[in-house]
Amino acid sequence: MVKNCKKCTKKFKTSFRHPHQIFCSTTCRDTLWREKNIEYRKTEHKKWRNKNKDYVRIKSNETMKKWRLKCRLAVFKYYSNGTMSCNCCGEITYEFLCIDHINGGGRQERLTDPQKKGSGLYRWIIREGFPDGFQILCHNCNMAKGFYGKCPHKK
Repeated sequence: MVKNCKKCTKKFKTSFRHPHQIFCSTTCRDTLWREKNIEYRKTEHKKWRNKNKDYVRIKSNETMKKWRLKCRLAVFKYYSNGTMSCNCCGEITYEFLCIDHINGGGRQERLTDPQKKGSGLYRWIIREGFPDGFQILCHNCNMAKGFYGKCPHKK
């Protein structure tokens, strides 16, 4: 393993990157070259992407899909205490489960904060350390709760 200088190590530690995008230069010379040749690197990267469009699209879609699934599973396991089932009816089919705001307000939250739309909500929950106020429900129970105020299973 090549030991990096303090400047490179600090730059690596303070930058936030997706786990698959982390890289660190092996020497300062490499870092300096990257800083001096930003435009060249952009144009060469653009040429490569245009030449390999199908590969880039498929590869990045697969990687992101796996990452989103991993985030979703982590949230489901946390809020259902490891059982991954609906808190109301006990549904265990993964595809039918979703996250629910216990006190409502999910729609308003999505409208005011664009980070909390779709899979962004799962990433936000993980980043915030799994805050209270969420539960796992199946889509049927969640929709019934939204439309009628309570789930038919709660009668």
